[in-house]
Amino acid sequence: MPEEEKITRILEAARLAPTWANKQGMHYIVVKDSETVKKIWQAIGQAQKFAAAPMFV
Repeated sequence: MPEEEKITRILEAARLAPTWANKQGMHYIVVKDSETVKKIWQAIGQAQKFAAAPMFV
């Protein structure tokens, strides 16, 4: 599992990234529970590609 500080830095970089017309309408949700991550990937049909992912943003 990535450390909390790394996750925070990644999200901060994403928040500061430029957006079209400076709209900045993104919202981020970090899911770390492995069962929930699996369910998300299964729901969008990508379970085999990301089955070992430690988290989902």
